[in-house]
Amino acid sequence: MEQEDRMLALEETLKRVAKFATVLSEDGISIRFLNYDGDNNSEFDNLAKVKDIDKKFARIQCVGSTKLGTILNNKIVEPMILSKAREKTLRKPVIVVIITDGEVRTT
Repeated sequence: MEQEDRMLALEETLKRVAKFATVLSEDGISIRFLNYDGDNNSEFDNLAKVKDIDKKFARIQCVGSTKLGTILNNKIVEPMILSKAREKTLRKPVIVVIITDGEVRTT
């Protein structure tokens, strides 16, 4: 699949998940991009409208391979779930959705 086609598919999937997720939580959702370093701040949290999520996605350029497990742990599991659970500040269950282009790295 061409890079452009993959990005369109990822964007459409994110929009569909966002529509569903923003209905589940009036607080909005947090999004993180595993191959992007500029999303570890509050401007990527509490997004309650699909148009706001679209604006964030438009800023992202996804390139390179991803160490999925390591980055998922470092960017999402540890700071957004485990640390809050340890501090007893985790207010509600967390649903993590991973959207990937599915390209397998063989090396």
